[in-house]
Amino acid sequence: MRPELLILDEPFESMDPLSKRELIDLLNRLHDERGMSFVFSTHEVNIVPLVADRVYVLSREGSSWRARRARPSPSATCSIRSAWNSRRWPD
Repeated sequence: MRPELLILDEPFESMDPLSKRELIDLLNRLHDERGMSFVFSTHEVNIVPLVADRVYVLSREGSSWRARRARPSPSATCSIRSAWNSRRWPD
């Protein structure tokens, strides 16, 4: 079986740092060697730049949800964390 897409829900939750690093390496290797894509949800914003080339941040606005695209870079991680903490989303 060689899936083209894996959907992962909080894959780094409750993992020790070494296990997180091994999973990050595995995901990047699967992407590089097999062209596999991933969709995953995470609250681990520090890991995002290590595994993502596209990021969508979800926020709740009243009774609906909004998705905004962000860049997966270390500076974006700070921006994402700041926005999350203040509940204000950058344009």
